Amino acid sequence: MLTVAALLAGLALIGWCAFVFLLWWQQDRLVFAGWGFGLVSSSGIGPADERLEIVAPDGVRLVGALHRAARPSRGLLLVFGGNAEDSDWRLRHFEGWLDDVDVVTFFYRGFGPSGGVPNEAALVADAALIYDHVVTTLQPRRVVVGGCSLGSGVVAQLARARPLAGAILLTPFDSITAIAAARYPLAPVRWLLRHPFRSDAALAGVDVPVAVIAADGDTLVVPECTRRLVAVLARPVLVAWIAGADHVSIYERAEYRTAFLTALDRLLEPSAAAVACDNPRPAVGL
Repeated sequence: MLTVAALLAGLALIGWCAFVFLLWWQQDRLVFAGWGFGLVSSSGIGPADERLEIVAPDGVRLVGALHRAARPSRGLLLVFGGNAEDSDWRLRHFEGWLDDVDVVTFFYRGFGPSGGVPNEAALVADAALIYDHVVTTLQPRRVVVGGCSLGSGVVAQLARARPLAGAILLTPFDSITAIAAARYPLAPVRWLLRHPFRSDAALAGVDVPVAVIAADGDTLVVPECTRRLVAVLARPVLVAWIAGADHVSIYERAEYRTAFLTALDRLLEPSAAAVACDNPRPAVGL
């Protein structure tokens, strides 16, 4: 006859197994938030911007946009946005404070007007395809690639595959595996996860200058995850922490814009001093 303790243990085991199965089953929707629910759409581009389209080798149509520099361009800024982000909004995000580089953004497959279904391997392959297309089309002097949150994981792998003047990583992580393991400590996420996004492994030893801009109040990508990534960088040219900002509010801060412009200067001007810094306060001297 089962004891109460044995019964409770059995129910707990059943509940744990159900929880782990649910995580495994729904991980695509957790990693690529908004996918499948139509939560990401295009808010439209500016009248002077240009719509871009690329067809991937598997037939998936990828949709993006180009904003040309208002004055002689120093190069191309190719930006891969955050999860569930409207890439047209990201393009307009730079209006009014960044006018000397051409900017390109694209919707990830499965989001907005882009077709297909997202997965890590496909997003990384799409990033290389997008890079090749815009470099061939625009023939920029130099290419800096920016990655916001999830996009930092895409950029980390692109940095191993294509020549870059540098990368700007915004609220980046060492890996989604580490984030998931901290969030779900009772689940064997390292065995379950199909999209690990190991930015630390991708960037370790890669001779590419990298700038990191992070929020010290980030609860989604906690500072420890970002610091572990910084520790493996071969050429960190800037590490700036925006005090009092979180994963979303960082983009509203003037200190973030100052850090971003400083990073671009260091990456686009080869003669500029590439001095790494780790500033926990939004102050001058980034």
